[in-house]
Amino acid sequence: MAYSAVAVQGEYKCGSRLNDFHNYMANKRISVDLPDELYRRLKLLCYTEDLKLGDTIRKCVENFCNEQEAHMIKIVDERSAQ
Repeated sequence: MAYSAVAVQGEYKCGSRLNDFHNYMANKRISVDLPDELYRRLKLLCYTEDLKLGDTIRKCVENFCNEQEAHMIKIVDERSAQ
């Protein structure tokens, strides 16, 4: 039972199990439905390129957010405007 967190841009390494557990818990888990054919293509691509499916999906989401400049979006708390 290893709680190692792997970042999209590099590997996370830490000697403390407590820090490993904290970083494991800091991630959010999502479920995504994919058409069978798309899933098979993705799985085959990851296999042939020796990539992990989760790492590949994380990289795709990161690229999409960067392309859409998601870091520029501000969430405004309406309660602070009162």
